[in-house]
Amino acid sequence: MSRFFIVVLICLWAYPLAAQESTPEPTLPEVEIPRVIYGNEPELKNNILITIDDCIDEVLTREMFEFLVEREITAVFFPLGSEFIEHDPELWREIVAAGFEVGYHTRDHIGNMTIPELEEDFAIFEADLRVVLDDPDYEIRYVRPPYGLWDRNWLDWAEANDLHTVRWNLVTRYDLTMEYFEAVLHHAQGGGIVLVHPRPTDMNWLENHLDEVIALTTDDDTPYHLVSITQAFSDDLAED
Repeated sequence: MSRFFIVVLICLWAYPLAAQESTPEPTLPEVEIPRVIYGNEPELKNNILITIDDCIDEVLTREMFEFLVEREITAVFFPLGSEFIEHDPELWREIVAAGFEVGYHTRDHIGNMTIPELEEDFAIFEADLRVVLDDPDYEIRYVRPPYGLWDRNWLDWAEANDLHTVRWNLVTRYDLTMEYFEAVLHHAQGGGIVLVHPRPTDMNWLENHLDEVIALTTDDDTPYHLVSITQAFSDDLAED
């Protein structure tokens, strides 16, 4: 075989590889999530978000999780680090496997920490969570300060670490009526971030009212979606 034909064959063999390497990877649009989420953001107008704090009671945490799964509803858990490390790790692995997100709520429900204290507390929290989940790459996106109270240290720390602080505007107490719930949803400065704790009163409220919440509609009779924070912003992007 002549040298000319050998060169031609090499070129023909190499061309598809070169073309493949030069083809740019498709890029997905990034979802813009506010640094602080209050609940009245336009992206949340058709969504109700359930957030679950503290998770001190392991039995009720599982009961609440399974109750939501049965109704095909996802939520965001904000457990205390000192509590989830004492639970059966399988519970938290099931929670994440079901599409629920886990956020940071400090290890011991201590507020007004300095930035170095927050850095240390968060690092231990995240490391413990990764061990519990058996996932060394799990990344926390959402954070909530104890009692929902943040200061400049908290906001600066969260922004520096690309974290999103999540507020709430509805609390499932025994005296929360559906009339009030719906009024907050439809108020111009309202929204739909619901704070729940795995305790008997909150579990009882969900059992008695969740079907009513699912049936709620917006001002234009569009059903609300009960989704996680990430899903809410992603759904808005997809709908636009």
